[in-house]
Amino acid sequence: KDWFVNPFIGQPTLFETNHWGVLLHRNQCYLGRCIVYLKRSHDNALNVTLEEQIELWTVVLVHLDDVLRRAFSPDRINYACLGNEVPQVHCEPIGDGSLFP
Repeated sequence: KDWFVNPFIGQPTLFETNHWGVLLHRNQCYLGRCIVYLKRSHDNALNVTLEEQIELWTVVLVHLDDVLRRAFSPDRINYACLGNEVPQVHCEPIGDGSLFP
């Protein structure tokens, strides 16, 4: 879609790979909540390339999982991939309720 603009591009990132960027979600009601977004503008998670999929699951999420576990010690990390507010391929790793005081 020529009119589509990736809303995450230009925001400060925690780290980037060839295909993905990771930024801290502005709402930290879940400590460590992040947004992992596809750097190219695209709105259908089912059509990401095999290379993008492999990088997401074997590099990005593995590294982010390690960082979140060392920082916050959650029991588990949930991965939400929703498109209800932002029509850009992204997911939000969120620690479980053990992160609440």
